[in-house]
Amino acid sequence: FPEYFQHTLLENHSDRRRDYLKRIRKYGTLLRASHRMFANELPTEHDEFIRSLGHLNDNINTPQALALSNDMHKRSQTISSAPQANMKSDIDFQKCIFKTIALARKGLQTKTLPFEEYHDVRKALRNLNNFVLLLSLAKGDSPELDKIYEYGAKFVTKMGDNLDKGLVSGKAPINVDESIRSAALTFLDVFTY
Repeated sequence: FPEYFQHTLLENHSDRRRDYLKRIRKYGTLLRASHRMFANELPTEHDEFIRSLGHLNDNINTPQALALSNDMHKRSQTISSAPQANMKSDIDFQKCIFKTIALARKGLQTKTLPFEEYHDVRKALRNLNNFVLLLSLAKGDSPELDKIYEYGAKFVTKMGDNLDKGLVSGKAPINVDESIRSAALTFLDVFTY
């Protein structure tokens, strides 16, 4: 894994490199979201690796990419095994879900959010969408859950595009587009029971 990882991230084919990075980051983000929702936090080495993937993703086409890629290679060699999980109680799991939903709903009430708050709202929505994906994977053939996941993925991606624009403008406040707000609130209604 570390050698293939390093080789692919140093390739000259920027589209292939970026696609590979996004795929690895997606798996890592799903792992971290799963741990946060169902268990304890990830061990530091795993969490730092996933955070570094995000930093590299944000800078993949900048002069920093080579140094960041080399750092990722070093980090990938220190991860020894799959992280162990101490499962949350049912009550703690429910608290985690409710807290995540509340954070997203609160952020969506405002038309403009500071960059970091917008990022936190997107992260909450992405974690909930990852939860839907986990349910879909656990259940097997589940067209209903697949549709919910795809629906969530679309506006989470649009929110990511807005974050990219915000980075270019120096982390300026971001307007919450009405179509994103509406889609996100509809998505959150799935969790109402």
